[in-house]
Amino acid sequence: MTESTSQRRVTMRDVADAAAVSRTTASQALSGKGRVAPETQRLVRRIAQELKFSPSPSAMALRTGRTRMIALANSTPVGDARGNGTSTTS
Repeated sequence: MTESTSQRRVTMRDVADAAAVSRTTASQALSGKGRVAPETQRLVRRIAQELKFSPSPSAMALRTGRTRMIALANSTPVGDARGNGTSTTS
């Protein structure tokens, strides 16, 4: 691992550069998609593991269109700081 990668998150570019492949090839090797030679796939996966690469949640959300988050809406009234909320019971 280089000095610059020890101070920041390891990116797909770092993995690709270390494996001497394109970012597209590195991405396809890690995802199992596309046509990547088995030996190249093993190399990229080994390097990704050595560098402790983990996909960025933001990048994955942009690529897939899914954030893997849910929203919660609640219609229950909320009281003020003194506990004087609107009550639905008498």
